[in-house]
Amino acid sequence: MLSHDGRERELFGGEPATTNNRMELTAVIRALEALKRRCHVRLHTDSQYVQQGISAWIHNWKARAGALQTTSR
Repeated sequence: MLSHDGRERELFGGEPATTNNRMELTAVIRALEALKRRCHVRLHTDSQYVQQGISAWIHNWKARAGALQTTSR
């Protein structure tokens, strides 16, 4: 759910044949993509996977993504 200045917007979706972890990360990504302009975000999650993903694992994910882009050129 996105909330700003007393307004709320609920997002929803799904994909067949996927994992719960993938859908939890996808939900965060889709919420960030739905923002109309750059802003500070406060993310609330009960998902340990999402919390660790955005605080601990993100650096390795970015490094691997950069390496993949370099090798695909």
